[in-house]
Amino acid sequence: MSPTRLLFEGPDVATVLARVRAEHGTGARIVAADKVRSGGFAGFFAKERYEVTVEVETGLAAPDDDSGDVPGDVPGDVPGDPPGDAGPGEGATTS
Repeated sequence: MSPTRLLFEGPDVATVLARVRAEHGTGARIVAADKVRSGGFAGFFAKERYEVTVEVETGLAAPDDDSGDVPGDVPGDVPGDPPGDAGPGEGATTS
């Protein structure tokens, strides 16, 4: 799995870093952080923003993954979990 670089932008560094951590977890590696000024007239009235480049491993699930799958979870062991989804040897009955 090769790493992927992503660019995040925001009004301040704390906001950008919070977004990176929320979307990619603590496994994201910060590669670069830059303060960027754009617009304005002769250096006046320029807007500042921050760009943070992060590197994440492809194929890793985000921390807020709502798939409901828990490693080692056996279908049918939780109320409301249908027992018919279990494979052979995992609580399924074969006829």
